[in-house]
Amino acid sequence: MWSFLCVSVGDVELLVCFSGRCGASCVFQWEMWSFLLVFGLLCWGSHGSVTCKDHSDAEVDWYILYKMPYNIPTPSGSTRGTEYFYMDSKGRNLELNNINSANSALGNTLRPLFKPIRNMTFGFISYSDQPPGCDAKPNRFGHSKGLVMVDRTSTGVWILHSTPKFPFRREQDNFWPKSGNRNAQTFICVTFNYDQFTTIGLSSDNDFHEELKNVVKWTEGPPYTPDKVEVSMLTSKGNQGFQIFAKQANEDEQGKNLIVGNQKTWNSNVDHSKWCVAKDQNKHWTCIADMNRAVSQFKRFGGALCIRLEWMNQELDKTTTWIPFIVFKQ
Repeated sequence: MWSFLCVSVGDVELLVCFSGRCGASCVFQWEMWSFLLVFGLLCWGSHGSVTCKDHSDAEVDWYILYKMPYNIPTPSGSTRGTEYFYMDSKGRNLELNNINSANSALGNTLRPLFKPIRNMTFGFISYSDQPPGCDAKPNRFGHSKGLVMVDRTSTGVWILHSTPKFPFRREQDNFWPKSGNRNAQTFICVTFNYDQFTTIGLSSDNDFHEELKNVVKWTEGPPYTPDKVEVSMLTSKGNQGFQIFAKQANEDEQGKNLIVGNQKTWNSNVDHSKWCVAKDQNKHWTCIADMNRAVSQFKRFGGALCIRLEWMNQELDKTTTWIPFIVFKQ
């Protein structure tokens, strides 16, 4: 059962949704970004290695998942909405099943969340404009969905995604929301050394109030500009560079038909993914975002995590008959 507490800190409006003994969720609205962030922090727990994990439970520096929609015809039958395409730092491009499994890339990565024994060096933050148990107000808040897990003695992961109500529960057999099956979705997971999370502005602290200050401070960093806010360059544990963008205004193209993999085609009306690729052959950027590209959503704010790799750019570029994209101006 969720309970709610509304407080304000300066210009920041907070709606805190509590659930359970140590789980918590906090909704933030601030003047510059107008993000709605739902945090599931404040329960320090046990963990294994806090890194992105592949479907074999092996550590990887980063991966990108592109989940297929439900009931798409394929040569082997219709999809169940849990099949996904997987690309990672080892250069692999695979088609896998059961994104909702505890042994999927997501399930293996999230395993530190599922363990009940606590460890004071581990913490997590889950934020979403569409969390389980809370309703967003689209005309007031932005689009933002993600999860951060950190071990303050070594590394952590940042997962940016497009799936409402994810993660659904801190349970290995119930972390995937059934509502997530219907549409195509995207995920990007990156492993960072702990010091990078201070740059992100999501460095965890034992004191909840200090954590709120850290998050608010993150929003006060970049100055407002009409077309973009460039937050920072980050470097993964494996020394791969990433660029964070925060959208304040954008141009938009609505995607039409998407063709991914071997004879798998679906329309944009069942695609909830948010991603873009650079069309300039000399700029091989690929961005995974958490905001909608619909005209009605232009006034909402959001962000993207971008990687510059030629093979990644080309793989996604060739998957669509008309690329869905958002233009970030630099």
